[in-house]
Amino acid sequence: MLDFFAKWASVFQNSLYWPRLLLIVTTLIYAALINIAHSGYLLSNWAYFGFRYNSPEFGHIVIIFFLLIAPALTLPVWLNRPSAIILSMLYALVYVPSVVITICVSESSIAKYGLQLMTMAVVMCACSIMTALQFKGSDNGAPGRSLGIIFIIAFLAASSILIYSYREIIGFVGASDIYDQRQAGAAGNIWMGYLQTYFTLVISPFLIVWGLHRKNVLLIALGSSGCLLMYMINAQKVALILPVAVTAIYLLLSSRIPLFRTSVFHLMLLVFGVATLLSLEKGSPMVDFAVAFLVFRTIAVPALTLSQYNDLFSEYGYTLWSHVKGINLLITAPTELAWNPSWPGLGYVVGDLVYGDASHNVNANLFASDGAAAAGSLGILAIGCVLFVWIYLLDRFARHWDPRFTIPMVFPCAFSLTNGPLLTSLLSFGGLFWLVLFALYRNKRKN
Repeated sequence: MLDFFAKWASVFQNSLYWPRLLLIVTTLIYAALINIAHSGYLLSNWAYFGFRYNSPEFGHIVIIFFLLIAPALTLPVWLNRPSAIILSMLYALVYVPSVVITICVSESSIAKYGLQLMTMAVVMCACSIMTALQFKGSDNGAPGRSLGIIFIIAFLAASSILIYSYREIIGFVGASDIYDQRQAGAAGNIWMGYLQTYFTLVISPFLIVWGLHRKNVLLIALGSSGCLLMYMINAQKVALILPVAVTAIYLLLSSRIPLFRTSVFHLMLLVFGVATLLSLEKGSPMVDFAVAFLVFRTIAVPALTLSQYNDLFSEYGYTLWSHVKGINLLITAPTELAWNPSWPGLGYVVGDLVYGDASHNVNANLFASDGAAAAGSLGILAIGCVLFVWIYLLDRFARHWDPRFTIPMVFPCAFSLTNGPLLTSLLSFGGLFWLVLFALYRNKRKN
């Protein structure tokens, strides 16, 4: 039996066909589960949030099939470079749900959103093909002691500032007090905002990954404590999930089992999680929370925002990126939006004009916020070009690094893209930071 699995693993490792076939099959199963959730759970529980369901006709199903298969044929299968985790997460948490949910949201969805979905498909395919053509393998270099010491000093300095600044509110809160804690722990200025995000998404994950590489429990605990500290300050659930996710990714990439080192396996885990939660009986607080977090918040909402942002800004006027600091000095805001007190916070503008609640922040992924809101399908193409250049440079500069380092460290930024603008992720979530570090720092290479 062991010989059988060893032989199968060897075939999988050396085959370009079976991993791709597994990806396609898993994608179709995932799409079917999303459609089941859309027509049942989302429609019955979250219709007030904007979910509508129109049963797809045969022509719609054919279009969904081709829109899903085209990127699946080009998507990076092996997680051996930073772009692979970025494109895989966009595909699983943004692209596939957007295609399935958007086409089923109304009878006229193809006419209204077809061009935007096709543009997203072109962007995904172009980025995937580019990364495959330019990738020639990477070195197994590991960060040296000097870089690690710099991060430890940065960690100690940042944690001291955070503890001193929020010493009166630090603590664990119940589910009913989470939003009050977030408000109390919100950054009072732009510098504190950068400190919070970089401490959580850059410094702490680095220490965890570095500790895993060096088999140093103290470093792992130090990085994990940083995420825990940030949860005690602003009650962001991602701070609790991050140490587990980063550790799991590193261990999977270090595994000798080829399947674990593919984007296929990660998508299979997602499919298993969705299928399990949808099959459980609702009513238990724990089950309801898990379903709402994974199916509704993580998968369905990023998909729904594409149609919501497109409808709103095509009516009130495309922003032409006037909501971005710096660009707003050159381009004025749309007349019908400039008066809105929530401007230039697009999420709050949508919350105000779509949900009638100006305090509700409807965050959206890069294709919706930086794309559809800015200039419709042309906006999606434009922000796709920025994504193309960024991941090209990221892969190029990270060639001297062990992918077991680069992929877990880029993961927080990749995850932020599923529910936030690209430009914000580059500046606030480490996208440009890692690009510069990979380019300038030459790490030690393993013998």
